[in-house]
Amino acid sequence: MKSEHILSSKMKKNHKRIGERIREIRKEKEFTQIEFSKILGITQDKLSKYENGKVGVPIEILLKISDEFKISLNWLLKGKGPKYYEKIDEFDDEIYKIAQNLQILKEDSPDWYEKVKKPYCHG
Repeated sequence: MKSEHILSSKMKKNHKRIGERIREIRKEKEFTQIEFSKILGITQDKLSKYENGKVGVPIEILLKISDEFKISLNWLLKGKGPKYYEKIDEFDDEIYKIAQNLQILKEDSPDWYEKVKKPYCHG
């Protein structure tokens, strides 16, 4: 039980940090939440929950932000390295390929995808 609580606490902190980075990008680009949410294809309410760390951000949204604004996935996920990229570095390329495969898995085998992500995602 205690390890679940610790994991949950760490995940909540991680969700919050990723949300803060998403908000930083949105504000830097001078978008309102409504404008930014339309770019991402989500509701303003969902964006607000992401920015405030109330729920985890799905990988497809992180990929969309990375692609649309040339944001390093390493920076977006961990806050490390340069924020922007000119050319995808090896680490980002690897994360991107894994994320693409997860998206394919989600579409082709939703039940199996849910089992795979369950230990890692809460929200």
